[in-house]
Amino acid sequence: TDQAKTDQVSTDRANAVEAKAIRAKTEEANTVVMIVLNDIVHDGRVLKSAQTLMKHGYSVTLLGMWRTQHSMLKAARIAGARALIFPNPTSFLRNSRVRALNWEHTVAYLRATMWYYVEQANPRFIHTHDYHAVPLGFEFTKRLRSLGHRVHWLHDFHEYVPGYDHMEADWQDAILAHEDRAVHAMDRRFTVS
Repeated sequence: TDQAKTDQVSTDRANAVEAKAIRAKTEEANTVVMIVLNDIVHDGRVLKSAQTLMKHGYSVTLLGMWRTQHSMLKAARIAGARALIFPNPTSFLRNSRVRALNWEHTVAYLRATMWYYVEQANPRFIHTHDYHAVPLGFEFTKRLRSLGHRVHWLHDFHEYVPGYDHMEADWQDAILAHEDRAVHAMDRRFTVS
């Protein structure tokens, strides 16, 4: 009958909408933004982490930064993952002789330029690497949570910053201040020896 056909079409549409919502939730649950402040290509730990996650069904977006003075954002695929490599702001932040001040400006620049891409990715997980990425993970997790997103922050400590004897004291203090402020906001912390 016509009524049965109409009911079937309505049921099919409802099922399609529900399936789309389930897919969206599944995709959101399996989305990772991984942040490391290098050009990613030569960072074995980051590449292996991304490849392992992708093998297990996660969608991974890598955010990196040129080590040299590139001034353009580059989009690429690295190890099968979507990657964005951002300009290194030190090319235009060289006026200060105080490295810690340059560091704070670098962090502010990267927070501002990366935020759009983090928000668009709508990650369930933010995975930061190295001490450089701590303030970015802290800020992005805080912002996403304030917008109502369920996001978890994992940080991989690659270095023991208090043990560095080659850093300028003011820069080391700035890095340690970022770590002290952020360490309790991290959902998981780990290191590789």
